Order: sequence, then C-alpha cells, then structure tokens
Amino acid sequence: MRAFVRSALDSVVESIDIVGMVAGAGAGAVLGFTYSPAGLPDALLLPVTGITALLGALGSSTALDLTLAPARRRLVHARYTDRPAPAAVPGTLPEALTEISRATEHDAAARAAQAAYRIDNARSELRSEERWRGYETGEASYYLAPGVHLYYRPAKDQHGYPRHSFTLLTGDSPEETPIEGLGEIREHLLQRTKALVLPSV
Repeated sequence: MRAFVRSALDSVVESIDIVGMVAGAGAGAVLGFTYSPAGLPDALLLPVTGITALLGALGSSTALDLTLAPARRRLVHARYTDRPAPAAVPGTLPEALTEISRATEHDAAARAAQAAYRIDNARSELRSEERWRGYETGEASYYLAPGVHLYYRPAKDQHGYPRHSFTLLTGDSPEETPIEGLGEIREHLLQRTKALVLPSV
C-alpha cells in the first residue's frame, strides 16, 4: 500500500471516529433534553443533558471502535510491511568506509541547510537540503550562478559553541567574501551582472 494512500485512509478512519463521537454526543444531548422527567428543575436539566451526551459519545465511540477495528488492523499491518527493505550490511572495511563517507556528505548538506537560517530567515532556497552539496570534511557548497558558489564551513567559537561560516567563492578570484545575509549575495550578483552588461572599455 502506497504511503499517501495509507495516510489518506488513516485520516478517513480517524475522521469517521471523530464524527461518530460528535454525532453520538449530539444524539445523547437531544434524548436527554427531550425525555428528561417532567418537572425536572432547570438546575438539573443541564447536568442530565450533559451526562446523556457523554454516554452517547462513549457509546458511539465503542461501537465505531468495534466496527473500524478490522480496518485499523489492516492499516497497522500495511504500515509495518510497506517499509523499504534495509540496506545491505557492508561486508568489507572499504565498503563500510564508502557508506560512511556518503552519509557524511549527506550530513554536511543537511547541516548547511539547517544553519542557513542565519542568513536566510525567509526560508527560501538556501534552506533546501537538496540544493547543497556536502563534502567528507563537513563543509558544503551551494551553486548560485556560473562561477559563483556559497560555501559553508562548520566551526566553533572560543567557548566551544557552534559557529557557522558562510563565504562567497568565485571562479575569477581566490579571495572569499564573508556573507552575513541574502542582501550581500544579491549585491555581489548585481555587480557581476552589471559588469557583464557594461564591460569596461
């Protein structure tokens, strides 16, 4: 069973349960109010109605639990049987090293995307893990334009707390430009665009 189908069926089952409880409570309240003993003081009418509403909700919930139990069992079974098969266990040390190296690269990309909130509060593309390329060193790069990359380096400050560094790397200069916000990236790309449109004579 596909994940989205299972999720949709889960939602349907839970919705039926909730709607049934609400309907049971409403029916119980109507019965309690309609068939309360004649001459019952108004001070007792509300508690009696509330009790019958609660009994109606419990009764409908119990009945729905029995009715929906087979469907719930099938969904639980599908949730565990549809899990992807585990990856093959490395048989040699080089295979293990390759697997860990690949995981390190993915981890670096994820850390870069998470740390990008420091320069990208708007949660734009810089927060997308798929756009980052991680390296075994724990660093990562983000392609911005031809010859322009945003580079991420994890570090720690003098107190041992994480300190994330973002710099701009270009193919025509060995220097790295520290980046503190998206505005600085925009300004750099704007200057490069103007240089292309209006080349120096």
